[in-house]
Amino acid sequence: MPGFQKAIPTEVLPIMILDDGRGVAAELARLLQNHHLHAKVVKKLTGHEQSLVDLSALFAKSDQAFSLFQHARVIARNCQDTSGIYMVAQGHGFIPEEGLGINQYQGATGAIPLAKTMAKELPQLICKGVNLDATEDSKSFAKQLFEELIYGGHDIDIAYRNGQRYLVDITSFDVTSFNKSWQPLNDHDVVLVSGGARGVTASCIQALAETKPLKIAILGRSPLNVDQDRWQPCRTQKDLMTALFQEAKDAGESPQVPAIKNLVDKVLREREVKANLKAMEDAGSQVAYYPVDVTNQDDIKEIINQIQSSWGPIKGLVHGAGVLADKLIKDKSDDDFKWVYKTKVLGLENLLAAGLESSLTHLCVFSSVAGRVGNLGQADYAMANERLNKICQDLQGRRPNLVVKSLGWGPWDGGMVTDSLKKHFAAQGISVIPLDEGAKIFVNQLQNGDGQVEIVVGSAMELARAETGPLDYSILVSEAQHPYLKSHQVKGRVVVPVVLLVEWISRLTESFAKQGELHQIKVYKGIIIDDFELGEWIQVRIENDQIQAFHQGKLCFGARLRQKTERPHQRTVLSSSCPWHRDLSPYDDALFHGHDFQVIRRLDHASSEGCQGTLAASASLDGQDRAWNTNCAVLDGGLQLAVTWFKDKTSMDSLPTDIEAVQVFESPKFGEDVTCYLTLRHQTKLKSQWDIDYEDDQGRTLARITGLSIHAVPTGY
Repeated sequence: MPGFQKAIPTEVLPIMILDDGRGVAAELARLLQNHHLHAKVVKKLTGHEQSLVDLSALFAKSDQAFSLFQHARVIARNCQDTSGIYMVAQGHGFIPEEGLGINQYQGATGAIPLAKTMAKELPQLICKGVNLDATEDSKSFAKQLFEELIYGGHDIDIAYRNGQRYLVDITSFDVTSFNKSWQPLNDHDVVLVSGGARGVTASCIQALAETKPLKIAILGRSPLNVDQDRWQPCRTQKDLMTALFQEAKDAGESPQVPAIKNLVDKVLREREVKANLKAMEDAGSQVAYYPVDVTNQDDIKEIINQIQSSWGPIKGLVHGAGVLADKLIKDKSDDDFKWVYKTKVLGLENLLAAGLESSLTHLCVFSSVAGRVGNLGQADYAMANERLNKICQDLQGRRPNLVVKSLGWGPWDGGMVTDSLKKHFAAQGISVIPLDEGAKIFVNQLQNGDGQVEIVVGSAMELARAETGPLDYSILVSEAQHPYLKSHQVKGRVVVPVVLLVEWISRLTESFAKQGELHQIKVYKGIIIDDFELGEWIQVRIENDQIQAFHQGKLCFGARLRQKTERPHQRTVLSSSCPWHRDLSPYDDALFHGHDFQVIRRLDHASSEGCQGTLAASASLDGQDRAWNTNCAVLDGGLQLAVTWFKDKTSMDSLPTDIEAVQVFESPKFGEDVTCYLTLRHQTKLKSQWDIDYEDDQGRTLARITGLSIHAVPTGY
């Protein structure tokens, strides 16, 4: 787990927790209260909340997307100019009850893309979407949610399985290679298509029709009832507008621009539909068009009965119906949400509930990458597509021999992607999918029985957080989260090692894709944690390339972020050395470190120019925190060698105070030895300065610390 979190200002408290009904909310509130964060369990919202943990869908037996959206809208409206918290949790797995149909899949509420959309629209918020394992108990749920809030960093899409934390990501693969998984449709199979008469879906179905003769039944929103013969001479939008204006004038009427434009659009849409249907027929398929609202269950059943009576059982189903009503969450109305969501979700549910499932051999749903990463202004569309993804996963689990695909398309060069949207995508470095290329991918994936259900096609529109100005984060240092710090105590008080601050800041900057190196590191004051059991907060501020850490209101640490440098190739060689003779282990007299930080395996060489030692990459820290970027115990081992050398030369204790730069090229593997070379720059009675290289057994430089300064402190400090 990253170990840090965006700072929680007191003005966003209390954190309201919408009750789950099974004790998770109450336990989470108790944990937050124990850490001095005011939290309150509520049954419903008042409309004035700034911070919310929404557990209302955690144990839901039906689709709760609409209510989740309404709850998120409250936070969005109240946090336009301020910070806040939005966390939403959903269960995954199956509820062991009968009669719930496709709604039994708990992880289908769209909570994750809702959280991701909130993060895009309101980057100042702490946003979290968490999938919890339905087999665990309420206390485990509460602990996982608490730790996400306090330690979870910028991760938004988090899942827990058997007590382990996972991040959900997109992996790349070749969508054109099938090996032995090809399961084609047969000639003259009946294929039912929703939303397939125009745009992107029509292009895909036409490409499918060109591969073999099929019986294609297309469901569309609009009846084909325009008198096209009347407008035959008018071939363009301009021609139609001119003719209708003239017709109104000839009738002595004042032209009504909105009405004329609507008619022109209808004429052109119908022409496109008829041209697409003809192209499919010309390719050798039988084609029928049925005007119907896919959200009307009775009408869908009637039409499917007609199709099966005429052509036989339906073998393929392509659900491409969809509409958009793009608005920010704060501005989106209930009707906007329902229109977009129901067209996608209720449309598919109605089709599957109409007696198709038993005869189907192929199912392909047109989903969207927005369902995976969220999208500005498209909370409804993103949530709907995520539910489609999970319905398809459920169906594949129950029908393993059925080819099921949910294609999460990126933006197309056509369809609902306008010229202005293309420019917007181009500015973000997102390429659009050419119609012919996308149609080919559709034809291949529809007949690819590899068992891979959810596929993102094209640009993944990665989640970007548009942070501006200073960034403030908090790290709660406690025994529960950092038990290894019990091995870093001075006179019974936990001291945070400087290399651990380097580790935490490395994770934090990495989460913003600001990968680099820390330079000009200055320790102004040691960070001593007196209440280690309950924990104490460290605040980290990032402003441009400057990083500062505070504890109890005092500046303790400063550094600057610089561009990452390449790994050096030459091995470190000390110009002169002799065996390092000591009667005692350095942990007996020179160092205070306990078990987890006792990484010096052997003192190899020492001279007036420097020293060399062998470090063991501590395996004991591996199980305590699996998010290590740097293996801070090994880095600390280099500092320990410098302190030991200084003790041998001066009989004085010392502590690190300044570092010119820390460069980590590869984290040492836990359990393996690392050779550490220390080159002395200069020494006085009270100070020494060092360059440190960490190498593996192949002589590769794993890390380098340059300009480490250590200063003498009173004996036994």
